[in-house]
Amino acid sequence: VVQRIKAVEYETRLLVVDRETDEYFRSLRLTCTEEMAIRMSPAVTAPSPSPSTSKQGNGSVSKRPEISKPIRKPPSRAPKK
Repeated sequence: VVQRIKAVEYETRLLVVDRETDEYFRSLRLTCTEEMAIRMSPAVTAPSPSPSTSKQGNGSVSKRPEISKPIRKPPSRAPKK
C-alpha cells in the first residue's frame, strides 16, 4: 500500500467506504474503485453573502436560496393609564 501511495509524487487519493459497501463488493469479488464512487460535497456551514448560484459538474456545490425570517418587534412597554 505504501508503495502505491508513493508511486505518484505529491498526490495521495483514498477511497473510503462503509463496512456494508465493503462487504457487498467483497461478496461479488469486486474491488471498489473511484469510478464506482458517488462524490458527495461537504455540508455548507455558513451562508454565503454572494448571490445564490446553482452549478452542475464534478465537485460543484448547489446552494439553496436563502429565505429571510420576518422580524418581530418586542411589545411596547408604554406606561398603562
